[in-house]
Amino acid sequence: MDLLIINAKRMWSQDRSSLGYGAITIATYLHSKGHKVFLVDDNSQYKNYSFEDYCRFIEDKHPKMVGFSVTALNAAKSYDLARSLKNRYPNLFLIAGGFHSCDAGDEIVEQDFDIVFRGEAEISCNKFLNIAKEHITKFNIPVKNKGDLIGKMSQIPGLLFNQDGGIVNTGNPTVLENLDEIPFINFDIFNLNDFVKKKSDHHNVTNVVISQRGCPFRCNFCKSEILPDIVRGASAKHVFEELKYRYEKFGIDLFRIEDANFTIMRKKMHDFCELMISSGMSKKISLWIQSGVTIRLSSTELNLMRKANIVVFGIGVERFDNECRKKMRKAGSGEVALEFVRKVYESGIKTNLSILLNTPFESNETLERESILMSNALPFVSFFHIAFIMPFPGTEYYKKESRHYKWYLNKSMMDYKISYYENAYVITTPALHYNPFEHSSEIMTKILAFNEKFHKEGGLRFSSSLVYKVCFRADLFLAKGSFYLNKISVKLERTIFAPILTLKIYGYKLFYNRFVMKHD
Repeated sequence: MDLLIINAKRMWSQDRSSLGYGAITIATYLHSKGHKVFLVDDNSQYKNYSFEDYCRFIEDKHPKMVGFSVTALNAAKSYDLARSLKNRYPNLFLIAGGFHSCDAGDEIVEQDFDIVFRGEAEISCNKFLNIAKEHITKFNIPVKNKGDLIGKMSQIPGLLFNQDGGIVNTGNPTVLENLDEIPFINFDIFNLNDFVKKKSDHHNVTNVVISQRGCPFRCNFCKSEILPDIVRGASAKHVFEELKYRYEKFGIDLFRIEDANFTIMRKKMHDFCELMISSGMSKKISLWIQSGVTIRLSSTELNLMRKANIVVFGIGVERFDNECRKKMRKAGSGEVALEFVRKVYESGIKTNLSILLNTPFESNETLERESILMSNALPFVSFFHIAFIMPFPGTEYYKKESRHYKWYLNKSMMDYKISYYENAYVITTPALHYNPFEHSSEIMTKILAFNEKFHKEGGLRFSSSLVYKVCFRADLFLAKGSFYLNKISVKLERTIFAPILTLKIYGYKLFYNRFVMKHD
C-alpha cells in the first residue's frame, strides 16, 4: 500500500529543526512490513512546505492514501491542510494518528479524516493497510465496496471512524510488547536534505533515541498520564546496535535517549552499559539520559553509567517543595529529590534539572519557597531546564479548566515567534503570552524573574571559561533589551533580534558540542 505520512508544522518550531520522532517511527515500521511509505516533515528551519508543495509531491508520488501525525501543537495546521487536500482531491482517503488521538480522537474524526488510529498505531495501522489495498487501488478514486471495508475495520482494535452519523470506536489498540520489532529508524524515506545543510545539523535530527514506552507514574500534568502504564522496552542489544548504526552512518557522537525513565528497567540499563564499555563505543559516543528521582541508584550503578560515557543525567524533579509535589502527584519528597541530584552529581555525571513553573496553584509563596530550595540544590546542578506547564488534552490540568478548551486551535498561537529574551531564559515562554491559568501580571513577572535568577546563577557558577562568561553576560544584556522592546513592539523586536538569535543558536551549538558534551 502506497502511503504518504505528513507531519505538519508545529507551533513555535520555526526557529530550529525538529524531526517528528513518532512520525518517522511508524513510517519506518510500516515500510518494514512491505508498504511503500513516504514522509514529509514540515518542521525544518530550512524548508517550509506550502499547500502547492504538498500537492506537487502528492501528484508526483500518487499515494493511495495520505496519513497525518497529529499532536496538539500541529493540530490546527493538520486540520487546515487535510481540509484543503479534500477540496482538491475529493476521493483522497485520509487517515490520522499521533499523540493527539489518545484523548482527542473524536475531534480528529470530526475533521476531514476517514479513519483515526488511537494511541500506539503500529499494529492497527499495518492490519488496516493490508486490508485496504483490496479496496483503495489507485490515487484519488472512490473506495471499492466501502461497506465491506467498514465491516473489516470494525474488527481492528484502536480505530475511530464515522458511520451513519455516529462515531465508531473499536476499543483500545493492541500495543507492541517487544520494541525490537521496530527496525532502526529509516532516514531514507524522507528528504533528509530538508533538515541537513551542514554536518552539525545531523545532531538536530538523527541523535534522538526512544528505547522504551510506558510510565508507571501518573503525574497530573504529564501527557504520559494518558498512555498505557505498562513499561516496555527494546533490548539492550537492539538499542546499542542502533546507536552504533547511526554513529557509523552519520558520524553521530552524542545521543539523547529520551525515554521518560531510562533507569526504570534496571537489567536492560546494566546490560546496555556493559555493551557500551566492552565494545569500546563508550570512547566514541556520549549519552544523555533521563530519570525520575524515585529510582534508587547505587554508587556502583552510577559508576557503571559513567564508564559507559553517560555524560548528562536529565532529572525530572519538577519541584522541590513538597506541597507543590503533592499537588502535581509527583512521587517522592523534595528531600529525596535533592539527595538524588547530589548523588548523581558527585558520581561525576552532569545533572540537567527539570523544573516546572506556572502551575494552576502558583503564588508568591510557592515561588519564594521554591527559590530557597533551588538555591540549596544549585551546587549539585550542571544545567537547568525551566519550563511552563502547558495544559495538553488528556491531562488533569486540561480537564479542570474550561478556558483550556481547544486552545491549540487558536491561530494566533500558531504564528507566534519566539523572542530573543525567551530563548535566552531557556523557558518555554509562549505560555507567557497564552497565560493558561490567568495568573496576575505580578505572578507572571515573578515567574520570569525566578527563571532569570537561576539561569544567571547556574550559567556563571558552572562556567570556567572567561570567554563563555563574557558571552553569557552579553546574552543577558541583550535579553533585557529584547524583553523591553518586545513590550513596545513585537514586530520591531523580531526585526532587530531575529538575526542575532540565529547567530546565537549557531554559536551555542558549536560551543555545546565542543565543550559541554565532550568525551572523557
